[in-house]
Amino acid sequence: MQHVVRKDTTIAEAASLSSQTTGTHGTPGGGIDAAGLMLVGVELPAACTAADITLQASSDGTTFKNVFNADGTEFKITAPPAGSMIPLAGILDTMGMRFIKVRSGTSGAPVAQAAARTVSLLFREQRG
Repeated sequence: MQHVVRKDTTIAEAASLSSQTTGTHGTPGGGIDAAGLMLVGVELPAACTAADITLQASSDGTTFKNVFNADGTEFKITAPPAGSMIPLAGILDTMGMRFIKVRSGTSGAPVAQAAARTVSLLFREQRG
């Protein structure tokens, strides 16, 4: 049986991109470590500033890149309501995305949050 793993990340006040204080092996800024896990959902806080949700990903925890769909468009969850749970199963294959950051808005139009917001990423173990 696979368990859901919840990992929280914070988008700071007046920022649009989440940050982590601890990355790989305790080094600064590595994003959420998703090793051996597949992203299956995003949970937004009730007080979230309205915006599309996009992601950045990295294989090394240092160099982050915007996440795009196979058709070349930026992966985007279109302006979900604050306080919602968004399932991602079947929408985005996160295999190979070791570290993940969450963005409020898009790469071309980031949206700053009015206060610090904790966003939860939900993962399940990848089957080998």
